Amino acid sequence: MNAKDLALKLKPVFETHNVVFAYLFGSYATNEASKVSDIDIAVYIKDVNDVNNESLFSKKLSIHIAICRALKINNVDIVVLNNAHNLMLIDEIIRNGIVIFDVDSSSREEYEISIIHKAIDFKTQRLMNIGL
Repeated sequence: MNAKDLALKLKPVFETHNVVFAYLFGSYATNEASKVSDIDIAVYIKDVNDVNNESLFSKKLSIHIAICRALKINNVDIVVLNNAHNLMLIDEIIRNGIVIFDVDSSSREEYEISIIHKAIDFKTQRLMNIGL
């Protein structure tokens, strides 16, 4: 399954669950998927920054179930970018992932720029700390 097929199948799911933008990342994004590969999807959900962790987990679970049903598979991993803490993972998603849904490109671009700047700062600080 390619990114275009996924985007078409998942558009109704993303619209229903207030997703602002979504990325396909991992082996499916790099065309290295095998029969046992999972599908990795990162989503940014509208207006969840003020939601508690339990509600956010519930939203993530709801999106996961809807994606599995839409694709008729169970091997899907979801990252909710709103509360993701692994800066290097988010940077990897942005740099090498494929945008498969985007209802607000200016918000996505602002988010990407913010993450890239944080990642550059982190990498620079890390290099300084280890003496390279």
